[in-house]
Amino acid sequence: MPRNRRQVRLVIIACLLALIGLGAVVAWFSFAHLTLRVATGPVGSDGQKFLAAFVRTLADERPRVRLKVVPMADLEASAKALTAGEVDLAVVRSDMLSSARGQTTAILRRDVIGLIVPAHASIETVGHLAGKTTGMVKAPVSDDGILDQILTYYQLPAQTIRRVVLIALHRCYR
Repeated sequence: MPRNRRQVRLVIIACLLALIGLGAVVAWFSFAHLTLRVATGPVGSDGQKFLAAFVRTLADERPRVRLKVVPMADLEASAKALTAGEVDLAVVRSDMLSSARGQTTAILRRDVIGLIVPAHASIETVGHLAGKTTGMVKAPVSDDGILDQILTYYQLPAQTIRRVVLIALHRCYR
């Protein structure tokens, strides 16, 4: 009899360990989620609309990854929240990031820029813009950073070009 009791105890202990292991696996897959905080522009903005659709798709396809949307006042506030570590991800323009903490993970669109010069002007290259005045069409989001990147690429100091705002566009360019 004592030998049978030992075998029964071992079987019971093995079953209990198996149940505990099975319970741990079920708990891991049921409750283990990765939640990322994502800063977007204000409610109703293009970035916020895009992220809302992305959250719905992600919830269907990857239920263990959750995105918590954190609305911000504008793109600059989103970039500052990312830099300060208040959020894990942010929907911002890549030229607005000023630290190594915020890195571009996806480029969703590219903006086109055109330099229009009168036919009689003595400007043949971007380098000839030094000392001249440029007229900039302002969209709802400031594009000063894009012009600065172009000038940096052509090794022109931004201070050598005077900027004048021509008009402000409000969604009429779509």
